[in-house]
Amino acid sequence: MNPEGVTETAQRRDIPRVCPKRDKLMAQTSFITGQYVCVHQVAATVLQRVVAFLVDLCVMFFSSLIVGIIVGNLAIMLGSGTIVLMLILNIPILMYPLLMEVFNHGQSLGKKLVGIKVVCLDGSTPPISSYILRWVLLLVDTMAFIGLTCIVFTRNSQRLGDLAAGTTVVSLAREGYYGNLFNFSFAESGYQPIYPQATNLSMSQFRLIASILSSRPNALRNDRLLRLAEKTRRVMGVNVAPGTDAEYFLVNVYNDYQYFMSKMV
Repeated sequence: MNPEGVTETAQRRDIPRVCPKRDKLMAQTSFITGQYVCVHQVAATVLQRVVAFLVDLCVMFFSSLIVGIIVGNLAIMLGSGTIVLMLILNIPILMYPLLMEVFNHGQSLGKKLVGIKVVCLDGSTPPISSYILRWVLLLVDTMAFIGLTCIVFTRNSQRLGDLAAGTTVVSLAREGYYGNLFNFSFAESGYQPIYPQATNLSMSQFRLIASILSSRPNALRNDRLLRLAEKTRRVMGVNVAPGTDAEYFLVNVYNDYQYFMSKMV
């Protein structure tokens, strides 16, 4: 992130993108948002996915059974058209996994019941083409435990459909939000501070900056960042180039403050 007007030194600085450690026994997916925030996702367990699949299988089975009973009662009236009608009414049932994931934000009834959902590896919502790929390969995945084997042995717990579509299934209960990722960049070798005036800040002012930077992204946070950046600029007595991103400025001040304080110890 290199906002327009930021000094060359600031533009060269890379903010570390290291996420907190989690259970190494679980497949994990982490991605970085545009606001230096790490969102950490843990893949759904094999048990969760199996239970969700069985629930969805039951939904499809009983739906097909009901259709069969209704059409069977109309067999005398329909005659030779009975089979045709049966096939037509079963098409939506066969497409149930696809339709539910597309229109229910990556969750079938089974997935919703156990608290899991389909996402792209970067945490975004999959496009329809990805859902279609997963659905087309579902039959292959159910043959000879192919899908189950892939889930167990792939890094992100992906079945063939997921591998082809670039998706995975994550546990919503274990999805985590972990604050900003710049905390220790001041300790890097060769760190070059930008604002020596950061030492003008009091400890309470520094803690306020840390608190707001670590808060969840929303409209209120953005407004606070803007007001805090302006107040911090006045306290420090520095001029900031027009167009400088408020959060980027505060990140640099945060790190510079820690850098200079560490030199005093």
